[in-house]
Amino acid sequence: MAGFASVTVHGADKISAAWQKAAATSEQQAYVTTKMYTQLLTTSVKAHASGRPGPRTITGDYRRSITGDVERKAGTVIGIVGTTRPQGARLELGYSGTDSLGRRYDVGPFPHFRPALSKVESSYIAALGGIVRSI
Repeated sequence: MAGFASVTVHGADKISAAWQKAAATSEQQAYVTTKMYTQLLTTSVKAHASGRPGPRTITGDYRRSITGDVERKAGTVIGIVGTTRPQGARLELGYSGTDSLGRRYDVGPFPHFRPALSKVESSYIAALGGIVRSI
């Protein structure tokens, strides 16, 4: 092909290899960071779910049901903190209505997930920013 200007990149294979290495390293760092902050968030949610202004602790079953997990899916790292207990959403958001057993409730919210996330969120974002800056 004839042309008036050309650009030649020598060592493009080395540049590509370096970027692939950086991608693998940063994905592992993102996983480790997300795992650490998922554990911190789980601990913080449990602390916020331990007495007023959050839900009262009677047996500790609900607090024990709060767990965190980290998953890797298609180049994505996902930290999940939650509970399988049915009262989780009712405690967090409040509930007014009749349950499946016919019991009537009118209970205000006792947030414990949102306040915990507010405490952890900015430092997690900063930690991820540090990974990006290190590339």
